Amino acid sequence: MRRTLLIGVSALALALAGAPATRSATPPKQAACGQTLVIILFWPHGHGSIPSVGLTADRKPHLEVYKYGTHGYPRKNFLAYANASGKGRFAAGCETRIGGFPSGAILRRLTARKARAFSCRLPADARISIRQIKRTYQVDLGTSSSRVASAKLRNSGSVLDFSRSSCNPGKPPS
Repeated sequence: MRRTLLIGVSALALALAGAPATRSATPPKQAACGQTLVIILFWPHGHGSIPSVGLTADRKPHLEVYKYGTHGYPRKNFLAYANASGKGRFAAGCETRIGGFPSGAILRRLTARKARAFSCRLPADARISIRQIKRTYQVDLGTSSSRVASAKLRNSGSVLDFSRSSCNPGKPPS
């Protein structure tokens, strides 16, 4: 009996010793920014400095979301950022949300594989979600019943799926 107990305690001690070394996924980040018109800048290979619109160089594959505007991308219009290394942030004006991730089908889905600027119309209760799925950082925009856009950010091979019904692709800033 004591031997069985000793083996059980030893096994538990070994399991607990290995627990801190176990790597867990980054917890999801989600926010509601209260915007129905946004511009999504998708940079699957990063970009150099773009002084004409005030963007500094960012060589990592990433995505930026701004309130819709006609005069570049001022900080006051910034809503969200995420890159292939898992860094993500939201504007101070966005409200943190838990649960109800944007999911479901993307209507009239198209896929972008090169840098683009998208003008998108979001539902009134839309959220922006950033989460890690295996080695990919996924950014979803939409509601719990339908997505407007979904980016998969990786060090190589980043893509953005978007709704042709809700988003108009255009040239990125240069």
